[in-house]
Amino acid sequence: MLNCPVVRRTGAAICSVIVVLLATLGASGCVTETQSAYTKEVTTEDAVQSHVNAAMEYLRQGDTENAMRHLKSAYDRDPDSAEVNNGMALVFQVTGEKELAEEHYKIALRADRDMTSARNNYAVFLYSEGRYPEACKQMRKVIEDTLYEGRASAFQNLGQCELKIGEFDAAESAFERAYALNRRQHQALLELSYINMEQGDYVTAQKYYSQYRKVGPKSSRSLYIGIQLAEYFEDEDARASYALALKNMYPTSEEYVRYRNEHGNDTKYKGN
Repeated sequence: MLNCPVVRRTGAAICSVIVVLLATLGASGCVTETQSAYTKEVTTEDAVQSHVNAAMEYLRQGDTENAMRHLKSAYDRDPDSAEVNNGMALVFQVTGEKELAEEHYKIALRADRDMTSARNNYAVFLYSEGRYPEACKQMRKVIEDTLYEGRASAFQNLGQCELKIGEFDAAESAFERAYALNRRQHQALLELSYINMEQGDYVTAQKYYSQYRKVGPKSSRSLYIGIQLAEYFEDEDARASYALALKNMYPTSEEYVRYRNEHGNDTKYKGN
């Protein structure tokens, strides 16, 4: 599973989906705001940034109606703004308006080719649409930005994408970089275990899996990988323990369905 799209200035994940209603605000070349005993003139650039910031705050709260209201006002002032179009793309993405989301991501990147957060968001969008080669191409550009705050997550995303197109060596390299950059990228350890297991290096796979078990949460995927490793090393107690946990915690998961197809209902735990 990929890390969610992020807002440029905050890095906050955007994962909510609710209805979009567009509302407009009056726009002008500049606005004024009164503070205490004086009046301060705000430039168009300041006004646009203020609306974008407000929109991103609403979007983090799952309020796409008010987010779009502010973005529309910002767009009226500066329709070529990369940040405004990135924000609009995020709103359209979470509300399922895919064509509009892609259109605004492209506008944002034409306006600012160096806006890595917008490129990352576009890459995640492409991945979610199953357009893996295109997504990987964008993700490879994202990781080139050595100053990007979300670079560890970008490497994690790239690793997932490379797996989808069968590039195991590239995926392994990406996961290694993700974990080296941020030790909290626990999923990278699990994926490194999976890659080494697929390549027949069960000893290294077990090493990564043991590391993951110390720091990462149980998931249907982690339990299924644990079952496969336990079977290879003929650790029947571990296999049965993982299988029982998979059955009890994730009875409707793809992994448990696959396990049942392979083993029937054999989840008996023989440990003490």
